[in-house]
Amino acid sequence: MKRFFFFVLFGVIIVSSLNAQPWMDAKYLGKDRSQANFFDIQKAFYKYWGDRSYENPKDKKNESEVGGYTQFKRWEYFMEPLSYPDGKLPQPLKYWDEYQKFLDGNITEKKSVLANSWTPLGMINWTNGNSGYSPGNGRINAIAIDPNNSNILYIGSPSGGVWKSIDGGATWNTTFDYTPRIGVSTIVIDKNNSSNIYIGTGDRDAGDCAGIGVMKSTDAGATWNNTALTGTIVCRMLINPQNSHSLIAACTNGMWKSYNAGATWTKWSGSSVQFFDVEYKPGDSTVVYATTASSFYKSTDGGKTYAKITSVLPTGGTRYEIAVAPSNPAYVYLVASNSGYTFGGLYRSTDSGTTFSSRSTTPNIFDYATDGSGTNGAGWYDLSIVVSPTNANEIYVGSINQWKSTDGGASWINLTDWTYPPATAGQYTHCDIHELIYPTGGNKLYTGTDGGIYYTTDGGTSWTNISAGLGITQCYKLGGTELDANLLIAGAQDNGVIKYSGSPTWTQLYGADGFESAIDFTNKNIVYGEVYNGSLMKSTDGGDNWATDIQPSGQSGAWCTPYLIHPTNHNLLYIGFNDVYKSTDGGTGWTAISSSLCSSSLTTLASAPSNSSYVYAAYNSSLYVTTNGGTNWATKTPSASMYITGIVVDETNPAKLWICGTGTSTSKVYLSTNAGTSWTDITGNLTNLGFNCIIHQKDASDGLYLGTEVGVFYKDSTMTNWLSFNDYLPVVRVTDFEINYTAGLIRASTYGRGVWESQLYTTVNVNENELNNSLSIFPIPAKDKFNVILNLKTEKNIKFTLFDATGRLVKSIELGHLKNINYSFDISSLVEGTYFIKVEAGDSYIVKKVSKI
Repeated sequence: MKRFFFFVLFGVIIVSSLNAQPWMDAKYLGKDRSQANFFDIQKAFYKYWGDRSYENPKDKKNESEVGGYTQFKRWEYFMEPLSYPDGKLPQPLKYWDEYQKFLDGNITEKKSVLANSWTPLGMINWTNGNSGYSPGNGRINAIAIDPNNSNILYIGSPSGGVWKSIDGGATWNTTFDYTPRIGVSTIVIDKNNSSNIYIGTGDRDAGDCAGIGVMKSTDAGATWNNTALTGTIVCRMLINPQNSHSLIAACTNGMWKSYNAGATWTKWSGSSVQFFDVEYKPGDSTVVYATTASSFYKSTDGGKTYAKITSVLPTGGTRYEIAVAPSNPAYVYLVASNSGYTFGGLYRSTDSGTTFSSRSTTPNIFDYATDGSGTNGAGWYDLSIVVSPTNANEIYVGSINQWKSTDGGASWINLTDWTYPPATAGQYTHCDIHELIYPTGGNKLYTGTDGGIYYTTDGGTSWTNISAGLGITQCYKLGGTELDANLLIAGAQDNGVIKYSGSPTWTQLYGADGFESAIDFTNKNIVYGEVYNGSLMKSTDGGDNWATDIQPSGQSGAWCTPYLIHPTNHNLLYIGFNDVYKSTDGGTGWTAISSSLCSSSLTTLASAPSNSSYVYAAYNSSLYVTTNGGTNWATKTPSASMYITGIVVDETNPAKLWICGTGTSTSKVYLSTNAGTSWTDITGNLTNLGFNCIIHQKDASDGLYLGTEVGVFYKDSTMTNWLSFNDYLPVVRVTDFEINYTAGLIRASTYGRGVWESQLYTTVNVNENELNNSLSIFPIPAKDKFNVILNLKTEKNIKFTLFDATGRLVKSIELGHLKNINYSFDISSLVEGTYFIKVEAGDSYIVKKVSKI
């Protein structure tokens, strides 16, 4: 694996990723943002939120990002364990550095399989199910079009990296999977040399990924390296069109400028808060416009210094975005989100940003309603504006939906509907617009949303989805069944409850944020899904239709509320709120089996497969244990400094269990053989990698798979140390596991790169070993072709299958019965990025990664 080395700014912490959020205002936070810890931010949010209820997730017309509830809960869900118990937030490179420590100190042990070759299951694309209403691939923060070739596109995902297309969006691939943090918020391309690309890291809009500054590619995205600007989320960037060495970066910690292509950076002394947007005046790079949450600035010296412009502009807003008119450089537009995150107005300057006038403040073009009649809005989170390159009065604004004005912002026409199918054909784009790009010289307007990338060529009348091939889904949880190895169900951020049926094209079964998912092990048509705070649903027809709100009446739980189907009784369900509840009829009725068990909402739950009277539940460092079906409960604390994130129980011994957990100073794995009375620390050689989930492989010497902030690790009882189980898996947060014993596969859900699968560690096949030893693939990386050489002892039917970073089939070649093969694989027409070749010889196969540069 290629190593990256960064010079991290002293004292910079992940709290910078939250500067955009309204609850980070001093009136809620009560202290300087740089000094805030997790508990300060949590307290500030609930002070800001007050006694408002959150959106009803079962009413799709109210489900959204309004007010920031969902964004905060996502952040809280992931950050609470990592900052336990002292609230200290992790440095942006903490888990990457911990991974390097592990790799440097790892003792290699002989593996019992060829290679744990993870391969992607997508999603590559989506179909909409009967109850789906907002399908998509995943969040996009940034879009960039090669100024010298409009067929070359780049997108940046907040936790899924940089992806490139060389055919106008028909196919995509990535080379960004093995960088320290794969979140991206802005991309710029040097028009004088398209091989030079800069990306701003982190997630500016929701804090899904910490920022590590600006990275650069000098080979059109084939490889990436750091610049000298590090330790911050970069919201927007500019390259001076007259001087490619001159760069400007609007960051969460101020405005930065480089005069030497990123080798060094200088911060404007007048800046310390987050800057959302920055734009040049067309044709005059000495004039620069920039915005904070509620201020507009202008520079007349190329971005060295800025002056605040106050003429007519509103005060007390939460976000400003800028657009300038290429056809009339004196026209500057500013769209404002007000203190209620609804439409704060469209303002125009006709004198290059010196003075502004209000053009409109109604209708509420930030609302869900396509007529702008509603009172909701999420303008602090999703907001973008662009001007037509040929008409200075033609403006496009995106928030939840997209709108157009042809009279300089005086009036508005709705263009899109965030629900699917839309009322008018061709009008669907996923909600939450983060980017609008309208390249000069073309007729395509592009939009980046929480569900993918779309474009229009007719001024917004109809839209084309070109997201297929973008494997950027943010998955929370995963469920499977032994009845069908090709059936999985998962929960995804803002893309709902989704189903895999053997193809990288997934089906959205339900909208909103999807969480824990499960399939009845006696009937694969019976599935369970969940949205916010334990809102549990059941379907008896494979997810086409849902019985909603089947959870215990009146109960609301954690953001991702734990529930499970007992492994030996398909009608026996458990779910955790403040107490544990049990259903013996598949969720029709519930009985509490504890009383005031936990002062907060439980976050982890397990039951012993061999004895359903043994139930284990957890919140922070407390493990709650019953061995008699809930009559009595005991509270255990394996480690006061560790937040418990995973529990798994042995298949035959109900008192034997493993837990994993994490915290600011430690990540641990413990074993108990007496139902938690005592514990053995089996963390061994693992460093503080942020442990998120754990699963046990039965009949495999207590094989354990551990999901972390940077991938998967494996250990069984025959080993002294843990091994990295990360071959071909991106450096990404792993959130859940499923094992399918029939197929010999383990699946992992990730937050940002979809779902992946690998052979189980203990799958042994002599023929596969022969195949591995006789196989040679070179060169890797390859530019136009690579060679596959195979020399077997006997003739076998040989087949090669090539697929891309989302699992999409690219090419399949069957060569017939052969013993010796020397085949040249042509990849000249493919985009740069990661590919996988599956080499099959008779009943045996092996997967190898190849990369194109």
